[in-house]
Amino acid sequence: QKNQNRSKSSEYTKEQLAEIEELQENSDTTQRANTVKSYEKAAKNLSENEQPESVLDYGAGLGLGTDAMSEVLGIDVDSYEPNTRKWQGSKPVDYKKAEDIDKKYDSVVSLNVVNVVPKGMRDFIIKDIFDLLV
Repeated sequence: QKNQNRSKSSEYTKEQLAEIEELQENSDTTQRANTVKSYEKAAKNLSENEQPESVLDYGAGLGLGTDAMSEVLGIDVDSYEPNTRKWQGSKPVDYKKAEDIDKKYDSVVSLNVVNVVPKGMRDFIIKDIFDLLV
């Protein structure tokens, strides 16, 4: 299903866009390889409650969690990660800009993202994730 309600960069001031760009540029300082077990657990929880046909890893970091969820769920999990300098996922990142995500998902997983960004950005992320759900 196409996503018609995506936030557009034109909705933000130049200052907000600069802050978003700076956060994305520096996000690799919080990317970790030791979160794979958390992604596996999240995927197991999803599969026990429903069998989603589409899942997005929002703020995929290194891509290792995306791979882990794909393996547990038996589907190709999509990834959104604006900073791919350290990307280690088995396939290229699906989306590098939030506004490029052009469909809705049964489930969106976002681990270790909102806790490392300022409140204004957290608000944007939560709204954006909500808008991405079917």
